[in-house]
Amino acid sequence: WEQAGCTLMVDGWTDNSQKSLNNFLVYYLDGVCFLKSVNASDVVKDAETLCNLFEEVILWNGPSNVVHIVTDNGSNHKVARRLLCDKYESITWHLNFPLKFNLIDVCSLFVHVLI
Repeated sequence: WEQAGCTLMVDGWTDNSQKSLNNFLVYYLDGVCFLKSVNASDVVKDAETLCNLFEEVILWNGPSNVVHIVTDNGSNHKVARRLLCDKYESITWHLNFPLKFNLIDVCSLFVHVLI
């Protein structure tokens, strides 16, 4: 990631029992890597707490290594985006992750690293 940076991808979804889950993946020169899955049921409605969750992952990867973040376009994600972009001016953000993710052939993804 230090060589060319990475893109954090956040896939939020709700399961059958109404738990909100966020899956964090990173895209880098060697491919895509799953980072972690978080039960975000108490987080997703509050933009500031969601921002803290995103920042935790940014700090884990190293802020200078993260060049782009891709999430869905919910209003809470938009507020979290504004908060993080003010703090990390070098990180760009793209909303509308589900549309983009549907274009990827998930079956062809090879897991390079399991953390």
